[in-house]
Amino acid sequence: MTLRHGPVTRDSLPANMVNVHLRKADGEWIHALAIPLQDIARLSLRPLKWLRFATFAAVGAKGALSEAPDGNVVDYENVLLNDLAEDYYFTPEG
Repeated sequence: MTLRHGPVTRDSLPANMVNVHLRKADGEWIHALAIPLQDIARLSLRPLKWLRFATFAAVGAKGALSEAPDGNVVDYENVLLNDLAEDYYFTPEG
């Protein structure tokens, strides 16, 4: 798992990674995490639940994942590893 700071372009991100973008208090999205798919597969049977937990552990806030900025919350129970998107957006609670 890699913590990132500052602006990151899609071209600078490694392949076979799941990226988590974090919504800051001012509404701006920043790239927060890049996690290898093989690590997610090795550590979880429910990849989106694990990704939400890993993001909580890294940023210290509970929240929800969506597949698009300001999108609907993902279905944590019914997404398999092969169905993961490249990018998820984490909106902290409160």
